[in-house]
Amino acid sequence: MTPQETRFPFYSTLFAGIATGVAAWLGAEHWPDGLMAQKAAAVAIAFVFVFAGAFLFTARTRRGAPNWMLAAGIAIVIGLSAVWLISNTFKPEGGSYEGSSDLVTSWWATIVPLLFVLLPFVQRDFQKSQRFMSDILSVELYRKYWENLFILAFAGLLVGLYWLVATLCAALFDILKIFELGRFIEYEPVGWTASAIIFAFGISLGCRYPSLLNMLTGLIATVCRAILPPVAVFMIAFAVTLPIVGLDMIWSTGRSTPMLLAMILVAVVSLNGAAQCGGEGGLPYPQWLRSVIYVLLALLPVFALLAGYSLYQRIDQYGLTPDRYYPALLVVLALALTLSYGVMFIMKRSPWLTTLNTVNTPVILVAALMAMLTLTPWLNSQEVSASNQFARLAAGKSTAESVDLGLLRFQLGRSGQERLAQIKAMAGGESSLSQAQAQVLSQRLEVLKTANYYYDWKEKERLAELYSKPIGLEWLDEGVADVAAFEGAVELEMCRERLCFAFTLDLDEDGDKEVLVAEDIEYVYDLKVYDADKAGAWRKVGQLDLSRASLCCNRDIAELLKNRDFQLQQPRYQSLRLGNALFSFSPE
Repeated sequence: MTPQETRFPFYSTLFAGIATGVAAWLGAEHWPDGLMAQKAAAVAIAFVFVFAGAFLFTARTRRGAPNWMLAAGIAIVIGLSAVWLISNTFKPEGGSYEGSSDLVTSWWATIVPLLFVLLPFVQRDFQKSQRFMSDILSVELYRKYWENLFILAFAGLLVGLYWLVATLCAALFDILKIFELGRFIEYEPVGWTASAIIFAFGISLGCRYPSLLNMLTGLIATVCRAILPPVAVFMIAFAVTLPIVGLDMIWSTGRSTPMLLAMILVAVVSLNGAAQCGGEGGLPYPQWLRSVIYVLLALLPVFALLAGYSLYQRIDQYGLTPDRYYPALLVVLALALTLSYGVMFIMKRSPWLTTLNTVNTPVILVAALMAMLTLTPWLNSQEVSASNQFARLAAGKSTAESVDLGLLRFQLGRSGQERLAQIKAMAGGESSLSQAQAQVLSQRLEVLKTANYYYDWKEKERLAELYSKPIGLEWLDEGVADVAAFEGAVELEMCRERLCFAFTLDLDEDGDKEVLVAEDIEYVYDLKVYDADKAGAWRKVGQLDLSRASLCCNRDIAELLKNRDFQLQQPRYQSLRLGNALFSFSPE
């Protein structure tokens, strides 16, 4: 494969690599402290990365004003969203909001795919004789996405090879007691800048081999053409089986929405790949096989609706969370795409590639707009989720016992903190909540104050609920004189979720009986032993463990205990004390 016959832009690529490397180093290692400085740094880094990426990826494009305008627009959107992100991550008085790390993660998880999705539009070779939107809508997205993916993979491979060789060289020099080379390679400015320069040269080199990129993209298209028919048969069989076995089978998995969306994704990618291969009249399969594909296209919206209904059930039951917000957007996108495919294939009998290109670009642009809206103060995942959780409580859909207070405090950042303050006001009487509901809410808020993170709060909520339950203890004999005093010594998590059984026995033959407690009478694997001190206070002193050789004799323990049909067994092997150390025998 010969490279594109143009002069390699060595110095401009080197400059782009140095600029992005320095920006990445400053952003990662020397992030400023003040909010204004952070916002300015975020905007500057966004512009550096977007314009450097636009320059590198448009090596085969006659760059004009539309290309740079698109790049500037993307940089402005990302810069403004970064400013908003900083405002919702860091407090003016210092520190960060609890749960803001999740917002940062979702921001990156949105920005990176958004840049990749919009990149082919920046790469477009705009024609002066055509309208701007005509050029935008005629971009061959499928092929460009695969080409850019191969270019990025090649650039990433070069960076990996650089670090492999650099680490090997440093290790060899370390053998010679020359440690300066290793320190130089690991020096942070050098590491960031070198990686960025290698990555930039990888992108430039990848763009210089369009014939190789076309070959790789054609290979992917051929694979897609081969797998689309079996995918169609499998999905049709799945759709036919669903009414027979019922939908409860997929609802019970708890993963029905991502599984159905993954099926749709595989079908869409395979369909677009097969369309690249063309065929007679632009139709890649015989008539009978195309009929199977058309049946699949008719079923894809049904799969999208099933995914949406599954997700709706969870949202209706528990409310919106960031983990449900993004899948909801994907369901909307999948439904729009699959419905468009079905309508276009029914209405038009033009070549598949033309039909798909007509649908793909508008849907992708709508998806990009949706992604941008999730980076705004009004439609981001934390704001929408916090508003939904609070609205459900205010409307009575969520009760004081079921509202997820830990989600608001620990996972929804600044938006969650604001709604939590409103809930505290509700608990204080500034709402239509009943007195009992307000009291429950106040108690749960007090537990929330003591928690350090979400699962710590869940555990403390569970323990608080357990502690509020009475101890369930059934005595198999006369028991002890002061039952209330003994129950106060029982461990918090015992005998509250299920009934325990207790009986008295003088284990140490001192004339005072101990209490033995079984947590589950049907399967007894150990007996907790409680003893009273001279003041009459009970405490747990240990437990009797069931021997492994006795597991088969575990069925009639309850009856044996009730009938006092037992005997004390002296250990065959005594314990050994050496000073303050005690060695006890454990059977094999």
